[in-house]
Amino acid sequence: MKRMLSGAALMGGATAIMLSAATWTTNDRSDASAATAKIETRTAPATAATPAQIARGRFLVISHDCGGCHGGGSDPSAKGWLAGTTGPQMEFKIGPCSVDPAAKPCFTTRPRNLTPDNATGTGRFTERQIFNALRYGLRPGET
Repeated sequence: MKRMLSGAALMGGATAIMLSAATWTTNDRSDASAATAKIETRTAPATAATPAQIARGRFLVISHDCGGCHGGGSDPSAKGWLAGTTGPQMEFKIGPCSVDPAAKPCFTTRPRNLTPDNATGTGRFTERQIFNALRYGLRPGET
């Protein structure tokens, strides 16, 4: 039960920050839609986030250093904050190869755009799809 409540709080906070991030970010990447796989998603009714949800989401994103991987660090006013990979310098290795390049298995990760942009970000996903991605690592098309 505690895990469910924690997950629900995370989903609400993450959704709130996605909504509020639109006021802090811009997307300059013209090739981003080509790099983003087409995903069938359900259209969910837009819900207004309360100021408390926005503040909580902002706190979670900054305190958990989402910008450390997704761009902009902990500064919401930074160019490209949470906009995802802008070049090869933002890619990084996961697994034993992060220490020893010859080690296996090795995975290259390219942080995604977390802004609420409909074309390249999370704006086209439902709250449930965002929750499932954060909680279970599922892609939106898998939910």
